[in-house]
Amino acid sequence: MRCAAPPRLANWLLERFGTTSRLHSLLGDLAEEYANGRSRGWYWRQALGTVALDSVRTLRTHAHSLSFIVTSVTGAKRRDRTREDAFAWVARVRRGLRADEASQLQEWLKRRSHRECIARLAAEGDSPETLAVLGEIFLINPEWIDAPQRRSPAINVLAALAATFISALPLIYTHHYVPGLILGPAIEGSFTETMGTVYASDRRTTRRVVLADGTHVVMNRATRMIILYINNWRSVLLTRGEATFTVARDPLRGFELAAGGHLIRTVAGTFNIHLTGKDAMELTVLEGTVTVFPAHASAAGAPVALEGGTNLPVPRQLNARQMLISEPGTESEKSLSQLQAQARIAWQG
Repeated sequence: MRCAAPPRLANWLLERFGTTSRLHSLLGDLAEEYANGRSRGWYWRQALGTVALDSVRTLRTHAHSLSFIVTSVTGAKRRDRTREDAFAWVARVRRGLRADEASQLQEWLKRRSHRECIARLAAEGDSPETLAVLGEIFLINPEWIDAPQRRSPAINVLAALAATFISALPLIYTHHYVPGLILGPAIEGSFTETMGTVYASDRRTTRRVVLADGTHVVMNRATRMIILYINNWRSVLLTRGEATFTVARDPLRGFELAAGGHLIRTVAGTFNIHLTGKDAMELTVLEGTVTVFPAHASAAGAPVALEGGTNLPVPRQLNARQMLISEPGTESEKSLSQLQAQARIAWQG
């Protein structure tokens, strides 16, 4: 029987890198075999073989974790590249896209991750103009710019989005005048509806609503509207039905209503609006003054020529007991008696 101790370095390797559950008994068995005459080379082969086998088992066990790490690193690099590209596109949008860049941007925006990234950057940069341009190219998901990790500037982001909506309305009228603006049913399901508060009445009853600023709204049956109040504007989208608005005076915020292909603005007053079809409406002013921006030129309102040859219809101004009837291709005004004006809201009961 041999009295010399087994190789200390081999034992150290087993103790440090061996992961088998019976490591101590294995060391005892190897020491006993070595004492019975096994060579140092045999002892080393057993030690190294055990360490190698345990290493293979460990790799197999944690292969998924290693794959996850590699994937995470690769994904992080890809996200960094996407963010760099988005920064570059935001800068190009702000200075104005060239003809070749417009098609390149549309190609780049085909990926959902690219659309989300550039929308987040525009919101973080408090750039409603950039968001307005992007909103004309693709539908912006509110979750992209109001994610939990962005909660600290959430109020600023919301203000920027609302400002985008407000500023986009007159831009649409001037930039997309031909073939004309289509509001109303086409706006349903849009980003504006997602951000605003929706009110609706059923087909059997009317509904009365008092808005945050004190404006009173009486909704006829089967009526639907979306309210978005922010910063210097109070905005309403009437998507179907009929409603009477008694607008509370607010010197710091104007009031505007988009309905039937028109944009209606007032400081204070009472008016009734009835959507009679696509781009068709009947507007009756009961008190105060209302300004109407039509989506289409008509015989009653000669268009004004703007730079670049774009024509913008002259806005109409309606006073108390005046009515505007608008249908695609034609508009007409008429004055009403007190009884005729009240008959327009007889549905209120």
